[in-house]
Amino acid sequence: MAEAVFSKAFPFSPFGLIHRQQRITLLRPIDPDETLDLFCRLAEIRETIRGFEVDFAFRVDTVGKEVWNGTATVLSRNKQVRSKRGTGRTKTKSMPWIQNEESFQSVRVYVPENTGRRYAASSGDWNPHHLYAATARLLGYHRPIAHGMWIFARVLAAIEANRPFMFPVEVNALFKRPIFMPAEIEIRLLDEQMPGSNARLVRFEARDPHSNEPHMIGSMQG
Repeated sequence: MAEAVFSKAFPFSPFGLIHRQQRITLLRPIDPDETLDLFCRLAEIRETIRGFEVDFAFRVDTVGKEVWNGTATVLSRNKQVRSKRGTGRTKTKSMPWIQNEESFQSVRVYVPENTGRRYAASSGDWNPHHLYAATARLLGYHRPIAHGMWIFARVLAAIEANRPFMFPVEVNALFKRPIFMPAEIEIRLLDEQMPGSNARLVRFEARDPHSNEPHMIGSMQG
C-alpha cells in the first residue's frame, strides 16, 4: 500500500491520509515459514462530505491459493469537497457501542509518545503525523497520533490471548477518533453467541477512559 500511495499515478497526497476503516478475512492459519504472494490494488474512490475516500483491496496467496484478504479505507481531506454540504455519503456502516451496563472485559493500555516511531520502523509507514509533535503540527495535529493499524493489532492481540476461533475469521473495524500520544486507552471486549452457530463473536472498542469517547469500534467473528 505504501508503494501505491507514493506512486505518481495516485491522485492524492500520501501525507496526512486518515485510516477510516479496516476489514480482513483470514481463511486459514498462516505458518510463519510459508512463502506468500501479496497483492494490493486501488479498488474504489468515493467523494464524501469529508473529502475523498479510497479503498485499497489486499489479497495474500500461497501456492496459488488465497489464504487472506482485506480492504483498507483511507480518507484524503479536501477543503473544496468538504465545503460542499451534503455532497456524497460515506458507505461506512455504523456499529453499536459497548454500553456501560454490559458485561465486558476491560484492559487498560498505556501508549508511549514513541509508539508511532517504533511502529513506523517495523511497518514502513513514516507519515509525519505519527512521529513527533513538530512533524504532527505540519498536518494540523498538536501531538503525534497513533497508527490505526497499531491500534487494530493491539486490540486483536487482547482478543486472541485466550479465545479460540473457527476459520474463516472476519474482522471489521471503524476508526473514530485519533489517539494523541502519549495516552492511556481502555480496550473493551464483549463476547456474544452467534445464533444457531458455534462461531464466536467478539465486539471490541478502544476508548479514552477519561472522556469515554471511542477511538475504534468493531467486531471479530469466527
